[in-house]
Amino acid sequence: MRICILTRGDLFPAHHGAAVKIVRTAEGLARETGQPVAVVTDDREAWLRFDGSSVEHVPYTPRVRAAEEWPPMPRLGRWAERAVTRLGYPREETFLYRPLFDPAWWLRATAVGRAHKVDIFQAEFPGYGVPAAV
Repeated sequence: MRICILTRGDLFPAHHGAAVKIVRTAEGLARETGQPVAVVTDDREAWLRFDGSSVEHVPYTPRVRAAEEWPPMPRLGRWAERAVTRLGYPREETFLYRPLFDPAWWLRATAVGRAHKVDIFQAEFPGYGVPAAV
């Protein structure tokens, strides 16, 4: 079984409870399943592959990177932040809900899902549920 976790990007160093939980979950799932666990964050350059004992930054393909830089994508990302703010989420938490509306997030999740042959997507926070479903 291949798993992909969609989550916030501030995982390293793991100084806060959410980061510790997410990193330990990825490491544990990799050990228990015997399969690497993919982790997608807001990092536009690379995703993380946990194999149980180590973590590797895996660059996105040039095609994915080019799609993220396509002019409408950054504009849609800024629109997503404004939409989240208008919905009433605090400004300091927009990063947790931006993925609801940000097609760059959907792109990264889909690209890793296909490359990693993911069976299960795990959204670490409610805002990551839409890219997990896509």
